[in-house]
Amino acid sequence: KKEVEESVLFRVVSADEAAKFAVKFRKDGIMLFHGKPYFPILVCPPFTTQEAFTAYQQAGFNGITPQINASASAALAKSFYKKCAQYGLNVVEWINFADTAGRSDAALSAHAARSIANMQNIPNFIGWMNDEDAWRGISVSKAKRAYEAFFANAPGYVMWVNQAPRGTVDYLRKYVRYSDITGADVYPIPA
Repeated sequence: KKEVEESVLFRVVSADEAAKFAVKFRKDGIMLFHGKPYFPILVCPPFTTQEAFTAYQQAGFNGITPQINASASAALAKSFYKKCAQYGLNVVEWINFADTAGRSDAALSAHAARSIANMQNIPNFIGWMNDEDAWRGISVSKAKRAYEAFFANAPGYVMWVNQAPRGTVDYLRKYVRYSDITGADVYPIPA
């Protein structure tokens, strides 16, 4: 038996279950979205008007990270995501689930279950994002609880964490393990 590091794996599931996932990763680390290689080029949209979506599309973006909790409502998710799809935009929702992960296990699970159920038939949905948890003072334990709620219940989507370059790589590494994709919004992260 060879020990497997948890950081190497996206999800451990059967091949049949994984075949249904919207998001997967190849062994070389390339993200697959609905079975096709996908490199997300996302913009945090200041506007979600028709003119703005046209500008994002023309600028070469293939996704957005809106600060809208569409996954909280099946009706809002359907209408908002349909509009995004018209412009070739996939979505990572920027809703900072870790901020509210201090609630009870039952409340956190119920919240995750509602969000997951609302997003199951949305083809251009990639996953959820927590932004700058470390810099904003969100505890590692809250980041872990939020990630675990979605890791266990929404295996075909990603939990994305974006970090600001404050602190050290060693400090931010504590948060990285509670995400599927991690990035930094300003470079470089200081030594």
